[in-house]
Amino acid sequence: MVERDELLEYAQYLGHWYGTPRAPVTEALAAGQVMIMEIDYQGGVQVARRMPESIRIFVLPPTMETLKARLEGRKTESEELQRQRLAKADGEIAAAQASGCYPYFITNDILEDSVQRVLEIIDQETR
Repeated sequence: MVERDELLEYAQYLGHWYGTPRAPVTEALAAGQVMIMEIDYQGGVQVARRMPESIRIFVLPPTMETLKARLEGRKTESEELQRQRLAKADGEIAAAQASGCYPYFITNDILEDSVQRVLEIIDQETR
């Protein structure tokens, strides 16, 4: 898919490759739909380059302690993977802030408030 330029974005994260196929995104946008993608900052930089008209929002944890508690509470990853994610988080946040490709940063403290803020940004940007 990479060689055929079929991915809108792709990146390696903790030893695994992830990516977003381009076709479903472009088809949905052509149909007037809003696409919300959950991608890391590397993917956001690629999307900014390929689709500068996109709305890019970086969602921050309130604190690193909160992020740690959330990862532990999910019980979906091993302790080692949680440790690796936490170790990368500060660097990823700093890289996203320095990248210049995220016009919006929101802190996900209270989920309902964060969702409302994302919806407000989308509404504001698509008028």
